[in-house]
Amino acid sequence: MWIRPETTKDYTLIDRLVRDSFATAAVSDGTEQDLVLHLRAGRDYLPELALTAWEGEQLIGYLMFTRFAVPELARPVKALLAAPLAVLPGWQRQGVGTALMRRGQEDGRRMGFDAVFLLGDPAYYSRHGFLPAGSFGIREETDLPAQYVQACPLYPGALDGAEGSIAIGRVGT
Repeated sequence: MWIRPETTKDYTLIDRLVRDSFATAAVSDGTEQDLVLHLRAGRDYLPELALTAWEGEQLIGYLMFTRFAVPELARPVKALLAAPLAVLPGWQRQGVGTALMRRGQEDGRRMGFDAVFLLGDPAYYSRHGFLPAGSFGIREETDLPAQYVQACPLYPGALDGAEGSIAIGRVGT
């Protein structure tokens, strides 16, 4: 498996991969591919952090990291949003998502980001260093269930003293 940033030539394959990945997901609203288009068209899009995973010529995974504005925190935090993480059903539970997350976290740290936020299953994302954002004194402004709003500092102390609120629930709307 190899990982590289997306190119415009990948867009159709990425759309299909995201649709196929979420078609069997336990939690999906069927619009995850639209979120990709929305984030890609926005000013917070970072093409170098829109990551694709390949096995030979087959696209098997995708994870996009975008800049994530967090102006309501007590101190400045340079943050990323990770969404969506998509892995083809036949490749799930084989380390593809882990490799994409690890690469994005490492690249984000190198680029000077402090933390990554996401909306997802705590049982899965805790493996990648994520904790409920509330454990850092950070709450979600919308009515999303608090346990699914996750944060991962990219270095020790990155979220110390960063209490306040974020708005993951408004991304993509």
